[in-house]
This record gives sequence, C-alpha cells and structure tokens, in this order.
Amino acid sequence: MVIGPKLNNSSIYNEVLGEDQLGIKYVAINMSDMLQSGITSVTPRARYWSFYTWVLYDFIFNTNIKKTVNNLKVYMKRQEWYFILSNIAYGKKVGEEPSSLQGIRVGNQIWNENPETQTFDLNDKYISNTFGGYGVYRNVLKIMGLTSDPDFNKNIEIDCVTKTGERVALAFEDEIKATEYYKNYRLSNIPVPKKVLIQYGEKVHLSHIGKTKDGIKLIELFFPKDTTDGHANIRKTSLQYYQYILKSFKIKSMNEHEWRLNFYDIYSPKANPSCVIPDSFKQVSLGWEVCTTRMYFTYALEGVWSRTLFKMEYRPLDMISLIDEVLNEVDKKILRKKVSSLIGNDILSQKDREIIIDHLRNVDELSIVSGLQIMLDVYNRLIDRDDFDDLLLDFLRLGGQEQISLYSWIETVNNYKDKTVKELLAYIMQHLILNQHLKTALDKLCTTRNQTFHFVQEDGKLHWVSSDRPAFNVMRVIQGTGILSDLELI
Repeated sequence: MVIGPKLNNSSIYNEVLGEDQLGIKYVAINMSDMLQSGITSVTPRARYWSFYTWVLYDFIFNTNIKKTVNNLKVYMKRQEWYFILSNIAYGKKVGEEPSSLQGIRVGNQIWNENPETQTFDLNDKYISNTFGGYGVYRNVLKIMGLTSDPDFNKNIEIDCVTKTGERVALAFEDEIKATEYYKNYRLSNIPVPKKVLIQYGEKVHLSHIGKTKDGIKLIELFFPKDTTDGHANIRKTSLQYYQYILKSFKIKSMNEHEWRLNFYDIYSPKANPSCVIPDSFKQVSLGWEVCTTRMYFTYALEGVWSRTLFKMEYRPLDMISLIDEVLNEVDKKILRKKVSSLIGNDILSQKDREIIIDHLRNVDELSIVSGLQIMLDVYNRLIDRDDFDDLLLDFLRLGGQEQISLYSWIETVNNYKDKTVKELLAYIMQHLILNQHLKTALDKLCTTRNQTFHFVQEDGKLHWVSSDRPAFNVMRVIQGTGILSDLELI
C-alpha cells in the first residue's frame, strides 16, 4: 500500500511545506472570525478601509473609464502606488517607518535608491496581486458593509459601493481634495513630483487618524451605536474588551504571548476566580478564552506530532513500532497511570505551562508528556463549565471529528478515563496524528495539487520525508489593537 507523493510520478504536483499539517488550526481562526469579524491576520491598518472604498468610489463615479475589472485593477494600482510613496514620505518626515503598508519593500527601494529623484513613475509591480493590496482587504470591506458583490444582472462586474461605503469614501475625499495630487495627478498618467507626494502624505498617512474626517466615520463603523447585526456587536464588544484590558495595565499594546496570558490566565473565571469581568464583556471574554484554549490544544498536539516525526527520521517503521518507540521515552510509571488520575478540576499555572511549552517548542524528549499535560489541562479547563452560552458551546463543536473539535477531545478523554495513559497516547498518535496527517496531506494533494506529506506509508512502513515544529495560531487581537491605535482609541 502506498499513501503519499508516490501516488503519482508527475512533476505537476508542487512540493511545499505549507502549514497546518494536521488540518486543525483553522478552527481557532473560525473562532477569531466570529469574535472580530472583518479583522483578519493581514488587515491591521484602519485607514485601508476608507482608502480602498474611496478608490472604488472614485473609479465608479468620478472617472469616464469603462467600468471593467481590468480597468479597475489598473486604476487601483496607480492610486495605491502613490499612496505607498506618500506614506513613506510622511514616515521620513516624522521619523516613523510605516508598518503593515502594502508594497512597502518596493516603495522604500524606489524612494531610497536615488535621493535626488524629483518625480516618480508608476510602478505596478510593487505587489504580485493584480488588485494590489485591495485583494487583501476586498472581503473585509464587504463584511464591514462598505462594499457589495458585483451585480451581474445589471451588467456591473466590479464591486459596488454601499451607502455606508459612500459616506466613508466621501469623508476620505474631503481630507484629500485640496491636495495637488487629487486635483492634478490622480486621473493622469504622468509622473508625480516628490513635493506633491510629500504634501499628499500629510493627508493619507496610516497612523493617528482618529480626528480626520474618514477616521471619525471609521470609529462609527467599528463602534456602531445601534445595530441589529450580531457580528457587528460582538466585534465592537471585542474591541472594547481590548481597550478595557489595556487600560487595566495602563499600556498601549501587548505581544501575542501576553494576550494569551490575559485571555487564558488573568481574565478567566476558571484560572482566576477572583477576577471580576464586567457583564458587558462576559461573552467575548469567554469566547477569547475558548479560542486561546484551542490554540494551546493545537500547539500541544503539534508538539507530539513533531516529536513523533523526529523518532521516524532515523529509519522506516511500521505504525505500531513507531508508537512503541515514541512511548519508550515516557516514564513507565506515567504510562501505567489511569487517565482518571490526571484529570479533575486542577489546572496548570501559567508558570508551569510555559515551562511545558518550552519542551514542545524545542521538540525534546519531554515533548510527549508535555503535549499530553497541555491537552489534559485543556480538558480540565473546559469540563463542568456552566458559564458557556450557545455561541461558546458552538465553539466547542467547531471542526467536528474531521478537525478534532474541542468537544471531540473531551469525548476522547471521557472514553479513556478508565484506561491507561499509554493507551490514550497510543490512540492520540495513531488517530489524531499519523492518520490525521495522511488524510490532511492527501486532501491537499487532491484539492490544491500541493504535496505536503511529512511522511509516506509504503509496504506497511512509514518513511520520513521532512520535519515539522509546533507553531501558535496568529493572535488576531494584534490586528484589532492596531486598528484601535490608528484611530487613537488606545
């Protein structure tokens, strides 16, 4: 039997390492999407919502260009290229390198390669996406209600601007309409002078926009006063929750590690019963706790996966022999213990968990026990919770059996309560890791033509292909706090 790249001898399949080799990381992303819909891991700057909406509005209503997709791409890239250079110019003036600016690498190269340059030609190769950075923000603009899908019934083949989008676009236009760029260069194909870009940068910079006309509209967008949109309400409450936490610590921002600490340890009634969370934040607080719990579960399982691959690297083994070899690293006393003796109401302290995480990160000989400790801590975290509403119970079910939902993990532990740790670990490695990877990699091969197998199965033996290491999901809160910072709300 052969499972893996040897299914075919063609070179049409792409060899890529990819991510999410067990096919389980997207569950946490789905949770993040529910808690802050429209803010993704690649959309951290608030002003792009108004800038791209304005470009689309300007193209539709202020130009005589035929409204085709290809023409929009050309127009979008011209507007964005000079937006990039203007932001670089502003950054030079205030001594602040603009972060998360689409196309900044090429923009910096062009701006810096000849300091004497007085005019700048269009460079539409600054980013590979034919839509420019709009390709990244296009979907979130729709989620936020600024744009809508093309209306092919009316022969409209480009995205439409909604009434809300029109208000935001016009507010941005009000900010820039007195600039030389807007009046004399935006609709032309001639090079733009440096002094024009410097002036334009004063109006279109990404940072500190809370008091600009479009910034005020964006604050109204992210913090709607009255709305029946459940997603908008949860997103608003999540953003307010970040403000509440940052205000409590009297700081502007935190890194991903610190946000996990807050969501999992400090603002958790399970880990920190003395912490009183305002009722208005209760749902999103618990939502982010479950989302972080999922991240720890995924990281722990990937840690066991990485160590299993490490043991496979030296020689081909059948599945049972591989599992036995991995288990030989584990203390026999631990293997003989009943699973029930390791579960209950006690949960790991933050200090102990970080020590355990280090073993997983280093893929050392304690990775197997460390991974199980985190996974059982997740179980202890989630059982007997009477504070979960329907949304949070849905979070536990996200992914189902296919992506190893948290609920399915709880069921697994319940089924193994009266069995030994050795039996539970053997089940984890065989079904949640080895079989899970084969299934995930085969799906990727069939759907994306990407070869992501880290081992292949041939004639009953598992043959190592490449190593892997555990990696945390991106904590999208960083993007949410970036938006708050741009709008001068933190």
